Amino acid sequence: TWKSALALEPRNPDALFGLANLAFQSGKYEEAIALCEGLLRTNPGNPRVPLLLADSFMNNGQTDLAVLVLEQHILSEPTSVQAYEMLGSAQLGVGSYNKAIDCFTHALEFAPNSKDSYYGLGQAHAALGDKAKAAEAMQQFAKLANSNSQSTTIEAQAFQDRDQAAHVAAQAYLDSALVYKTAGDL
Repeated sequence: TWKSALALEPRNPDALFGLANLAFQSGKYEEAIALCEGLLRTNPGNPRVPLLLADSFMNNGQTDLAVLVLEQHILSEPTSVQAYEMLGSAQLGVGSYNKAIDCFTHALEFAPNSKDSYYGLGQAHAALGDKAKAAEAMQQFAKLANSNSQSTTIEAQAFQDRDQAAHVAAQAYLDSALVYKTAGDL
């Protein structure tokens, strides 16, 4: 349907973004990158484009380029929790652990209950060898993950489809297991 929209209006930014997202979801990261770069030239005000571009770069093994895109994006969207968390993850990927800590800390200023930020903080502190701070961050992550798991389990009980309910509950328990595995590796 995105191609149909583009046939009618070849420069439709929503259709181009949809194609870029579809390429990303299909693992065609180079195609997603090309589409996003084109969108940034023609529609620089769309805040979703740099995030998809950075995600595509990271999945394509070009984390250093993702860092540059995200740093630039944060200049125009200084309260974007998602951008700070993605930049923190990218900084972890390139071994800039102190910069990752800064990113996750900024994200927590805007979203104090972000389990992703606490998880990233735990990883960064662990990489730096600071077991106490890593454990503290992972405890916060576990607290938030368990809180989410309990609500997810309750939501799962409301499903009519037992298979779907089992899948949701299993995912919640996998999230909790990941916390304990990571904390145990400190």
